[in-house]
Amino acid sequence: SMSGCMSGAIGEGTSDVLAILMNQDDVVGEYSYNNANGIRRWPYTNYPRTYGQLTNEGVHAGGELMAAIMWKAKSLLNDDDRLWTLMVDGTNYTPA
Repeated sequence: SMSGCMSGAIGEGTSDVLAILMNQDDVVGEYSYNNANGIRRWPYTNYPRTYGQLTNEGVHAGGELMAAIMWKAKSLLNDDDRLWTLMVDGTNYTPA
């Protein structure tokens, strides 16, 4: 089974991905944080970090990276339905 930072990051990232895709908005939690910048360090458009910079710094940082990758995939695929399908299908290959 999966455990530790990466499993938490997948949970954090997936919830952000669902929110940003459903709302078509690259900022998460503006309403709950009462801040236009939301609850994450940066908006997902032009997110400054890369997968190569992933460290064990915590589930929120790892989740941000996962969501940023999916937001970028959205622009590259230019097909929201296909991205939803790939994302949900991908969960079938994630260890419990």
